[in-house]
Amino acid sequence: IQKTIKRNGIFVLVVPSVESNEIVRKKRMEWIERMKEQGKDYRVEKKKLKNSSASDAKNGVFPLCGVRTQHFKKSQISSDLRKLGFKILEMDRVEYDWEGTIEEPTAWMGAPYPFDWVIVARKLAATPDMDFESED
Repeated sequence: IQKTIKRNGIFVLVVPSVESNEIVRKKRMEWIERMKEQGKDYRVEKKKLKNSSASDAKNGVFPLCGVRTQHFKKSQISSDLRKLGFKILEMDRVEYDWEGTIEEPTAWMGAPYPFDWVIVARKLAATPDMDFESED
């Protein structure tokens, strides 16, 4: 990113959220309990709770649509972007419906909803080894 954005350039970044992953995990546990109470087969959902290793989880890597995907904490992405010379102009949540996150969402699955972080940032400074913009 730093190599391709000119000084004072603005970019929009959307990244998966660690915090949202925890919300989804809790809703999935609730869904499993409801499935048990209804006599439904809950094994597939239960397996999804154990889809990442302890090491992956510690590093914010969780399965997303079956693919190991890096997720970010709000504080982490803010810190990382600042260290790279970006000023965060805006950072917010972009929420999604439960459809697609849990296979059989029902009316009880309301807020909080799954979300990603959306960040609008400006490149402030360039590091000598990474700034390729021309000097016009």
